[in-house]
Amino acid sequence: MNALDENIIKEIRKDYLNKDIPIAEIAKKWNISISSIYRYTKDLNRNSNKGKISEDIRKAVEDYYNTSIPVNEITEKYNISKKAIYDHIDNERKRGHSNKGRKYSLNEKKLMIDSREKYYWLGFLAADGAVVKNSISIELKSTDKSHLEKFKKFLESEAPITSRINNKQCACNKIVINSVNIVNYIKKYNIIQNKSLSFVIPKKEIPDYYLLDFVRGLIDGDGCIRINNHQQINLSFCSGNQNCCQQVASILGITNKVSYSGNVWRFQVTGNIKAKKILDNLYKNSSYNTRLDRKYNIYKTLN
Repeated sequence: MNALDENIIKEIRKDYLNKDIPIAEIAKKWNISISSIYRYTKDLNRNSNKGKISEDIRKAVEDYYNTSIPVNEITEKYNISKKAIYDHIDNERKRGHSNKGRKYSLNEKKLMIDSREKYYWLGFLAADGAVVKNSISIELKSTDKSHLEKFKKFLESEAPITSRINNKQCACNKIVINSVNIVNYIKKYNIIQNKSLSFVIPKKEIPDYYLLDFVRGLIDGDGCIRINNHQQINLSFCSGNQNCCQQVASILGITNKVSYSGNVWRFQVTGNIKAKKILDNLYKNSSYNTRLDRKYNIYKTLN
């Protein structure tokens, strides 16, 4: 491997000290191996806060028992050794998530372990999800059925995707996930029953590193990306809560007025320079699994 530029090494070291950024994400960002990251940062202490190491081990052991994540990925995520995990596990206890008594299996922990996908889907649920008793559901037009397939794959769920014609004579698909643990967990992200008028982004619960993933999920649910009659791209977002609409605008650096019409608050920005710059930022760290194909394809027509 060729030696890296000194300025790039400085940026890698800076990323390494940001404990909100997983080591694997840093490696992907700079297109280098994880071992190379450790080589460039061997004199740094990523876990400088007292008690942090034991907390990382606790979380790593929790991941070990409650998920099917490979041990190598767990050690990379928490920047600890395999020995640190194996020293704290009970060899008599089996690992892997439990689906005992469940009709359709799923991996609840996928919505509880930090990742870009987790925060994207939390944002999407905040916009288009419905909470009823101990279940969450998403219903979309049939043209977006593939997005439900992505959600199903993310949760490693066997729940069926059903079809129906709604009262507006529109063909729709729906997925329902029954999980009291998920319903209780997502409350801290303000995703609750009848949230349409009350939802605001719980910024204290979302690491800055993942904030745009959450917002992308919101916009994929309650936003609109289109090309107008003047061949200019238009981005808009609406919410039943004024504060939520202002939060999204602020996070995206939009200064346009938030207005009220049709019982919702909304903003919009237009232009193949201004709107495109905002969308470039919104999509820069997205992947196939963290964006709605239909809206992304409209954005891609500008590139």
